[in-house]
Amino acid sequence: MLDTQQIRAIVEDYKQSTLASLLNARREYGAIAYLPPRLREGFAEAPAKELVEAVIKEHSNRQEDLALCVNTNDHAGVSALADSLLEEHGEQLDSKTFRLMCEYLLKAQIDISQTVVKRMMGDFSSTQSAVTVPITKPLPAAPKLSELFAAYKAIKTARNKWSTKTAENFERFYKEAIGILGDKELPAYTQEDAIALIEAWKGNSKGTASGKMEFLSSLFRYALKSPDSCDRWQIRGNPFTEMQIEGSENEAKKKLPYSNEDLINLATGLLSVKRSIAPHRFWVPLIAMYSGMRQDEICQLRTADIALVDGVPVFHICHKPELRQTTKAKKLKVCPVHPMLIKLGLIEFLEAQKLGKQDRLFSTLSYSQGKDWTGRIRTWWNTTYQTKHIKDCSGKSFHSIRHSFINWFKQNACYETYRDRSIVQSMVGHTEGDVTSEHYEQDYLASDKLKILSKLDYGLSPELVEALIATK
Repeated sequence: MLDTQQIRAIVEDYKQSTLASLLNARREYGAIAYLPPRLREGFAEAPAKELVEAVIKEHSNRQEDLALCVNTNDHAGVSALADSLLEEHGEQLDSKTFRLMCEYLLKAQIDISQTVVKRMMGDFSSTQSAVTVPITKPLPAAPKLSELFAAYKAIKTARNKWSTKTAENFERFYKEAIGILGDKELPAYTQEDAIALIEAWKGNSKGTASGKMEFLSSLFRYALKSPDSCDRWQIRGNPFTEMQIEGSENEAKKKLPYSNEDLINLATGLLSVKRSIAPHRFWVPLIAMYSGMRQDEICQLRTADIALVDGVPVFHICHKPELRQTTKAKKLKVCPVHPMLIKLGLIEFLEAQKLGKQDRLFSTLSYSQGKDWTGRIRTWWNTTYQTKHIKDCSGKSFHSIRHSFINWFKQNACYETYRDRSIVQSMVGHTEGDVTSEHYEQDYLASDKLKILSKLDYGLSPELVEALIATK
């Protein structure tokens, strides 16, 4: 069976031959050869500048999509290619090594698209494009995991992002990892190493093992999001992301999402809620269903927190402890108001609260130390409401609505690009809080968020929607 070096050689040969074929096609047909066949007809008569821009856009988007495939272990797009290359060489691989080859092929295709973009931007320095082969200098040795950890730790410490306990825990996780895997150069780490860690941490609880793996993943995310990630850290993927962790944790403690049938039944149950007396019981569940916000984030909303941004009504989910408003990430999140909430009358309710000189959206809720603003609705929901309207409540609570919201986008194939997924993450507060994203990247436009959010449809019947609108 082929070893890793032989697989790398096969993939590198594929990459170089593909680049050479593309270059020959470009010399014969022009830049249109770099476009996939489905797009060529539309640009057959396009001006040169427009054609070049189309090629750059296509291959830039392709890099994002391929990177998502690497990070989610989605090998469907290259498995047939891997089979073909193996057949060509008369070889077979076990499933684990085959997955590794697929990962190499995805990374090779990222390299191919990067080279095409460089060519379109006038950089012909690659050996496939140069008139004469340039004298190449060997790359410096790639940084090791110890160097990455030191840089990450320095940044977090300098910005007071870690408590003393967190720093101690992460130091211990890091030492455990290099004790198992060794302090290798960063590009040398693969999913095989992640699997080795999972095996070594089987005795840990699921929560502990997941925390350790998430720490390692956060190191690589930090490196990947650094502006100089390729040059400094020499990595293009995260081998420790989204690994399935098995552990001894009691699965009964894990909150399950509501099924779509559950959500429809829960929404139907709101017909019996007296909106004029207990508006929080009507609106808090619906806002959760159509925004993914946490229960306390909804209950603490103030009337000023719903406003127009570039013509789009949005929720400002604020972290203002002095006003008894907090978020888990301790920073502002912005989520558009879903069209269904507008249709059901949320804006009219907001205006009525303002007219009544109420500074809080749900003036019927009171603050309770230790339970924030959620005490009255949490008990009602978990002990009375959901038990009445759904058949199986085991492992489910109000927080299950948030899981259902996030799960809906995943199950309904709404992530056409990595950017789509990132937009949903930004709305629910799952974006990575590293230095680059926190201090240099701007949030997505409200209109872009609304475009993705508007896809959300739980299938509430028109009759149910009309009945909800009519409730008093």
